[in-house]
Amino acid sequence: MFGCVVVLKDDCVASRTVSGYVGALGYTEAKSLGDKHEIGNYRPISLMSNVYKVFAKIILKRIERTLDEQQPIEQAGFRKNYSVIDHIHTVCQIIEKYNEYQLTYYIAFIDYNKAFDSLLHKNLWETLVEQGVEYKCIRLIRNVYNHSTTRIQLEKKGVPFKVRKGVRQGDPLSPKLFSAILESIFRRLNWKELGINVDGTLLTHLRFADDIVLFAKILEDITKMTEDLAIESERVGLKLNPEKTRVMTNGNKTSS
Repeated sequence: MFGCVVVLKDDCVASRTVSGYVGALGYTEAKSLGDKHEIGNYRPISLMSNVYKVFAKIILKRIERTLDEQQPIEQAGFRKNYSVIDHIHTVCQIIEKYNEYQLTYYIAFIDYNKAFDSLLHKNLWETLVEQGVEYKCIRLIRNVYNHSTTRIQLEKKGVPFKVRKGVRQGDPLSPKLFSAILESIFRRLNWKELGINVDGTLLTHLRFADDIVLFAKILEDITKMTEDLAIESERVGLKLNPEKTRVMTNGNKTSS
């Protein structure tokens, strides 16, 4: 098996393409998260060959350090030595101290609608270039996505068709690719004067993968930040989920 993987890796890197049996992909529907008759409650998962998963981990090993170096301290998702527990503790401390000193806070909990399934591939390639990933690695990943197909199975298997957006859930590469896109969004946001004061530094947000928390001192700021994030997110295919996005405050109550 190891010998086959070495040959596969050398062949792919040399040709900068991916063999069809490596990039082939099928989808199946996961169990419903609620009402079985509501299609929106189903979540697709990727079915990939073991050979592809090994190949993807090889590519991940090559790009992981480069992408991690581009991530800020605010992102705790999919990173070594980072934990969501740290972010939870930070949020709790902010609430506790701001209440103790009778300071007003507005905290927005942002939820994306099917985040991993919505990313536009064009923006993904641009982001990887901007964040310094080697071109040969980008070309290999792009080749995989260009040859990805899916089909719907009900009473019988449907006709395969190409997947034109989203990163594949279950793919070892997907978490890092998604984090890279999310970082590109935040780099375009001009929030230098926004956020809340934490030990002399303005904290605008925290992230754990696609779960985002925004911080502001006044209603106008949290509204602007949410709108800015929504606009920049839509440029890469992501849309905020208004049903699950919420604002919490110890000041004037708001509806969201």
